Amino acid sequence: MAVAEKVSKKNHGPMNSNGRFPVYAEQFNKLVDVVRELNPTEGDLTATTVTTTGVNSLTGGIVVSNTVTEYTVDRQLSSLVIVGTGPHALGSAAGQPVVAAPGAGYALQFVGAVLIYDYATSAYTGGAGDDLTFYINSVAVSNSVATADLITKTSDTILNVNSLDSIHTLTENVPMYLKCTEVTQPQSAAGLIRVKLTYRVIETGL
Repeated sequence: MAVAEKVSKKNHGPMNSNGRFPVYAEQFNKLVDVVRELNPTEGDLTATTVTTTGVNSLTGGIVVSNTVTEYTVDRQLSSLVIVGTGPHALGSAAGQPVVAAPGAGYALQFVGAVLIYDYATSAYTGGAGDDLTFYINSVAVSNSVATADLITKTSDTILNVNSLDSIHTLTENVPMYLKCTEVTQPQSAAGLIRVKLTYRVIETGL
């Protein structure tokens, strides 16, 4: 394969000390020959390392548009959160916060979640029907999960939770939380729930 000689001070002197060099037909023709002889594989570009610096990082979210950014977060709910009605428990009036309020001029949108129940030792009891749900400002924003299909099961379980199909109201600068009817902890129930939550932060312009 032909190799074109690079223009340098050794083969051409600068003109008027401005760093420019004259290029003659001999060098140009060699360059044309090299380009013409390239095989398709020789023209492939490969990368050994790809980073998200300056583009979109996991912590910085995925920019969907100028006013919408999408995030995915992991939350782990221990038995202290799963049972009872104490502060931040699933059975409390305010539930368990999963995403903080986004700030004035922004609203949260629930996209979807995967709930992973990691069973341990024995089963939880209690709960009532299909009421494990994601909320924003007391408005349900997800389909509900039956307690018997997740928290009170006697085996590991993975569930997909979708956003509501129906129209629902979103409110600026309020958190998103997960809650259900109070669950109890007989004997030594020690299972936990891993929440893989995807949501969007919407700039409302209001």
